[in-house]
Amino acid sequence: MESYKWFSSATLIAGGVFILSFLWNGVHNRPAHDDFEFLAMVSDLGIIGSVAYYYDHWNTRWAAILAANLFYHNYENTGTFLAFHVITLVVWYLVIYNLVRNIFRTHPIMRWQLITLTTCSVSGLFFATFNYADSYYWVNTSAMYHWNLVAFAFFVSVYLGSASPLYKYAVALVTGLYIGGAGETFVVMASTLLLGILSLNLLKRTVTQPALLLTFLAMILSGVLISYLGQGHEIRSQFLPATDITFKFWVLVKSMVKFMFLKIPSKLAPLILFSTPWYFAGNSLRRLDIRFAERVEFKTLLITAFLAVVVMALITFAPLAWLMSEMGPERAWNHLSWVLYMAISGIFFYMGNHMNLSFLTNSTVQKVTGSMIILYTLFVSTPAVLSATAYSNSWDERIETINKKISTSASDTILIENRLVVPEWLHSAEISSDPAHFTNQHLKRYLKTSKEIRLSR
Repeated sequence: MESYKWFSSATLIAGGVFILSFLWNGVHNRPAHDDFEFLAMVSDLGIIGSVAYYYDHWNTRWAAILAANLFYHNYENTGTFLAFHVITLVVWYLVIYNLVRNIFRTHPIMRWQLITLTTCSVSGLFFATFNYADSYYWVNTSAMYHWNLVAFAFFVSVYLGSASPLYKYAVALVTGLYIGGAGETFVVMASTLLLGILSLNLLKRTVTQPALLLTFLAMILSGVLISYLGQGHEIRSQFLPATDITFKFWVLVKSMVKFMFLKIPSKLAPLILFSTPWYFAGNSLRRLDIRFAERVEFKTLLITAFLAVVVMALITFAPLAWLMSEMGPERAWNHLSWVLYMAISGIFFYMGNHMNLSFLTNSTVQKVTGSMIILYTLFVSTPAVLSATAYSNSWDERIETINKKISTSASDTILIENRLVVPEWLHSAEISSDPAHFTNQHLKRYLKTSKEIRLSR
């Protein structure tokens, strides 16, 4: 037990490093690409007016735009996105803590174990994400994909808890509508999962509170329906490539191969490291003679976890291949990182709960594992912190230079000599040498100038 407490302390140190790094990048985050246009639109049309405009002209993800616009409005008043990142992190931690607590609601898991599991889950989910910049720091509807997952986890935590029915249905209403109106790929996965659970329940009647699940699903579909009724998606679809079914099929095949054999291996280190606390949680319950899933064999669990990842990947990539004729942006597969983390954590928990792997509970192994978690967090976070500072300085200098040239230069074109520093975690606001590039035009509108802005080379 003492060695596990040392391991737990190590994970908390790593968690502290992660929190500081996450927020440090939040302090130095700056508007990029579409952010410039969103900020200009909120300034011109207001929070609701901007949602209405995009709904009819480009982006019908109304719930995501509404939430993002609140923070764009805050940025106008404060000049920082820090509030967005603080709220994201706090809500994320609280939701995961509540979820883990309710999973073990009837079992004797101590508070410090819950904190360890929560800290490693949040850090592990972050480091398992395939694109930090798009998923957490590009404030527009891209970063709002992550909020989809937090909203879903919030509903699940409430569903498993002992709150009043009125509260549970209120959460189903709010989270369901947000999820339905904030994304596409995760909506497909969530809807498929809920439909599968409810369909199986018709045969075996094993699910509690089916009416609550049905309400949640109905709210998700209602959010999707509201999005579908907007004209923006019809305009946007005109820019998608027209390809035949054979091409789309090969895109799907290549997407699955790339994901399974290139993308997943690149994330195995954080997935395994930050899932190890679940082994110790299972082992602590084993010592109390408490078993989970006693009838499930380890081989069956491995096959089920593998199939879950494959099926969820197929459900994700099939619509992307059909609509976009490509694998789609990595921010659109955030939920696959969660699926991977849950699958590996579940395997670790089962091993701890059912197997006597004494070498894993050895104090030396626990200390080495804890140290590796700290070192991994430092190794990934340190370059991100250093580059974020340099990036924000170069961004601030560029905006100051452009504003001076707007007011003093007689030329109709503003040339930028130096490129922005490339950040590790942040979404770069780099412009193009082509003044017609969308980022250049968005920046031009954000700065309220008629002069063209471009890189000199």
